[in-house]
Amino acid sequence: MNTGRYTIDVRRVQRELERLRVGNRALWEDVIAAVRELETTPRPDGVVKLQGNLDGYRIRVRGFRVLYDIDDNARMIVVTNVSKRGDAY
Repeated sequence: MNTGRYTIDVRRVQRELERLRVGNRALWEDVIAAVRELETTPRPDGVVKLQGNLDGYRIRVRGFRVLYDIDDNARMIVVTNVSKRGDAY
């Protein structure tokens, strides 16, 4: 049965998320909430399609960028980068 949900994979960014959790708990909570929202809304309002990457997207969470790829066939989202705005690319 298709529930309309996507699976989220954050293995690539575990280290960045842990540093963020220790350094700024409130920002970490906002990032986690935004990533969890992608389960049901993989292309939320304000999402930017990345140029040169067929499946790549970006969302903003305060001063941070969350970069991710969407595989609609597998219903999978792979978070590839979580970093400050200037360091995201």
